[in-house]
This record gives sequence, C-alpha cells and structure tokens, in this order.
Amino acid sequence: PMFGTSSELLQDDTWAQYPVTVRSSDGSSDADAYMGWANNHIAEGGSFGVKNGVFDRHSTTYLMLQGGCRGHYIYDYSSTGSRDFDAGYDVNTALGDWSA
Repeated sequence: PMFGTSSELLQDDTWAQYPVTVRSSDGSSDADAYMGWANNHIAEGGSFGVKNGVFDRHSTTYLMLQGGCRGHYIYDYSSTGSRDFDAGYDVNTALGDWSA
C-alpha cells in the first residue's frame, strides 16, 4: 500500500517515510529514495514527497520538504508566507530521462 499498512494517516499530527525505489522510463533508478507524507505542519506544503535519501523535517510549515528542495523527485510547496495549504507539485532532481 502506498501509505503503509496501518492507520497512521488517520491519526492527528502524524508523518511517515518509507524506503522506495524510483525508476524512470529509460530504466535509470534510485534504490536509496524515500517517499514521505505528513498530515501536520503543512501550511506551506510538504505533505507529500519522493526524494533521494531521508527527509530532514527541518521546518514546521512544510514538514516533508527538504531544505532547498534538494534531492526531491517530486514535492508539494506553497508560496512562502502564504500558509494557504494549497501547495502545487514540482520537481527538483532529475533521474534518467525524467528532467527537473
């Protein structure tokens, strides 16, 4: 299951990250990637992401968004200071024929 096998997602103030393998259509892959989600501290995004390595959870306004968005294959982010919970998705890191 995409978000784990427990009911974590239904609990308040919860986050999780899971090791995953990311593969682009040309066969390039990253076996050291993580998928993460949070249902708290997401006013400026950071509710979902897939990135190389673990998440640093450095901010209380976008919990699952790495500093500088580095290493993210996909992430959600809302404009700084807006705290409007309407994050859009973007890419920071390329993999194979998947461009950033």
